[in-house]
Amino acid sequence: MYENLWIVIGLILVIGFFLRHWIKISRTTKKRSIKELRTNEFNYYIKFASNYEKGRKEEERGNIRGSLLFYQRALNSLKDSGKTRDELVRLSIQELEKKIEKLQRAEESSSL
Repeated sequence: MYENLWIVIGLILVIGFFLRHWIKISRTTKKRSIKELRTNEFNYYIKFASNYEKGRKEEERGNIRGSLLFYQRALNSLKDSGKTRDELVRLSIQELEKKIEKLQRAEESSSL
């Protein structure tokens, strides 16, 4: 009778050890994936901001094609961020699309 009790206690300890180990691993991977997502999101916004600034500088210089290129890159980085449901991102995308259309019209009229 005591033999069965020791076997049951041993099985409970082994199962408990594996569950504890599995839970610890799942927590660390979850934390790591959230951290990676935040880093990726931050990188998208950094790309957006730097391209937007470069586009403004090129626009001030009168380089329509260069500013158009950087504004399109900024627009792509915003769309790739996956945050298109966010109101500020949507407004930024709309503003960039308007700027790009305006610059494309200006480029077409200057090439004619």
